[in-house]
Amino acid sequence: DGSYLKEIFEDRVRNWARVFNEMSGAFGQVSTTAGQSWEEQNLQKLLNRVGDKVCGDCAFYSACWEREFYKTYQGLIDVLALVETNGKVSPDSFPDDIKRRCTRTKELAITISCMYESYNLNRYWFRRLVESREIVSEQLRGISEVMAGLSGEIDFEVETGELGRGLRKKLKEAGARVEGLSVSRRGDGGIEVFLTHLPCGGEMECRNVIAPVLSRILDQPMYRASQVCTCNEGDTTCRLRFYPDLKYRLLLGAAGTGKNGSLVSGDSYAFFHLKDGRFALVLSDGMGEGPQAAVESSATISLLRRLLESGFDQDIAIKTVNSILAMRSPGESFATVDLAVVNLNNGQANFIKTGAAPSFIVRDGQVSRIETCSLPAGIIEDIEVTTLTRDMAPGDI
Repeated sequence: DGSYLKEIFEDRVRNWARVFNEMSGAFGQVSTTAGQSWEEQNLQKLLNRVGDKVCGDCAFYSACWEREFYKTYQGLIDVLALVETNGKVSPDSFPDDIKRRCTRTKELAITISCMYESYNLNRYWFRRLVESREIVSEQLRGISEVMAGLSGEIDFEVETGELGRGLRKKLKEAGARVEGLSVSRRGDGGIEVFLTHLPCGGEMECRNVIAPVLSRILDQPMYRASQVCTCNEGDTTCRLRFYPDLKYRLLLGAAGTGKNGSLVSGDSYAFFHLKDGRFALVLSDGMGEGPQAAVESSATISLLRRLLESGFDQDIAIKTVNSILAMRSPGESFATVDLAVVNLNNGQANFIKTGAAPSFIVRDGQVSRIETCSLPAGIIEDIEVTTLTRDMAPGDI
């Protein structure tokens, strides 16, 4: 019965993943084609309304809008370009051909200026709608990818259920204050152990107590990605992931100070473990300085961490954080994001920067610079995410 229910649940999860993927495609397709067609159609409607409102009862209507339609249409398009640049037009703005034929250039100029203002406002909100559809498309795709891998993880969790319970029991007997524990499958077939426990205040309970217990019960060495504590001051839970074999490990450190000697810095940072032997380092600088900037940067890092730990792709996670900041308080809420994800199996590091300062890699006395040109998260809705990849080597700083 248990196996039958598991199969039903896995099948439904796969179906949900396909549904979210199809919804993502539908939103993306609409967003790609909607913008251009809307502008063309509504620009045509604007010119038609101008013709009806100003020229409908004019004796020269048939000459301008029938026999000389192309010249009239092209002339008004040129005038609209001037409105786009200057915000309004005057009777002198019209081409000479229209000025020679038209006796209502003053009314035409006023009507075009007013109608274009309304058109421009509608266009702005339509573009925002299209941008929101693109954001939804990206987020649905991220959910689909997470759910697509969920069925296999659930299957493995069922298989290792007894192992997980046994590990929790042995760790508690050893004095570890474990709050949660799960065992997951790696891409190469190995296993990883993810757990949360109460902070130990830098006593390295993870290294001195937890790692030896895991290694003994699993009959293989289990390692953390970092040799030092990754729990920040004030954290109520320490989140750790243990790996069976890592080619590389990290030695981490952090230092900071507030502007002009302030006790509160607007910068926040975090180190955290990800699946498949990856380790993330993220730094964020909130807008302004002091407590408000600290709130912005801390919220940015917290959200980014949850998305990445949930299995979201790095690009989608960054775009999701950006869209939330942009919609929460347009023009008043933004933060830089400086993210590095290091694969400790092969030494490859991915760097993503949105508005962040350059990073430097020191190797054998030589310094290489890593930088991108992009705005901080939260300023514009459609952010470009550029990933720079570098191969790290032992001893790199």
